[in-house]
Amino acid sequence: MKRKNYNKWFTFFNFVLVVVLTCPAVAGPKSQGHVDNHPPYQRKPQAQRLSFDPFHKNDPSSHPRFLLNPQVQHQAGQAYTEETIREVVNHSRPIQTQSDYNHLAIKDNTSKQTVGLMQIYHARHGQVFQETLGKAGKLDANTKAVGFVIDPAHQNKGYATDAVKTVATELFTQEGASRLTATVQPDNTASKRVLEKAGFKQKFSSIPDSEYQGGRSDVYVLSKKRWQKNEATRDGSTATPDKTSPPTYVPAAFDH
Repeated sequence: MKRKNYNKWFTFFNFVLVVVLTCPAVAGPKSQGHVDNHPPYQRKPQAQRLSFDPFHKNDPSSHPRFLLNPQVQHQAGQAYTEETIREVVNHSRPIQTQSDYNHLAIKDNTSKQTVGLMQIYHARHGQVFQETLGKAGKLDANTKAVGFVIDPAHQNKGYATDAVKTVATELFTQEGASRLTATVQPDNTASKRVLEKAGFKQKFSSIPDSEYQGGRSDVYVLSKKRWQKNEATRDGSTATPDKTSPPTYVPAAFDH
């Protein structure tokens, strides 16, 4: 696709449910006296230990500065700048807000720390999805792409899997999603494991993708029907630790 102006900074989430698993520490909870940019809202996706909140313009300490980490940029094959961070913050809304793309802080409900970044956008904005799901007749207005980045300081604790499962539950049960999708670089086995533990299946392999340094990506998909089946048989066990993996990036969207 021509990712409009999304390409400029969207590439850092290699997962349409794109999974970026490697970033430095993000600042913790909102500072006191902070003025909220966004109207109050009641519902936000909740897991046993995670929640998702918008980033706030007036609280620089909460901004995802880990995107400037050289390790993240190397793994993503992208150069992120202060402008990238401003774009992320400017496109951060409560999860139920209807928007083409959104970015949320992944927060630990116990420590109140920000442990990563979740990105959600309409899959129709991704050329890879148009060339795969679109041609297969599986790309409708309710197909969502997701990406995430987990701060390296908080990796190997199951946050990535929990975050993907939690956002999937919210998008399927509250936001009317018909399916979720993610792109992953072919050699990013750790991010693939996260998606598979969350119920995703690889549907397309080695698809030309200019958003990746290697020029190729694999496409993963989770349909609502499969998600419902998985939920019905789930035994309630907690997530197992995620192994450190390089960022995955969403075409026309943010990294994992």
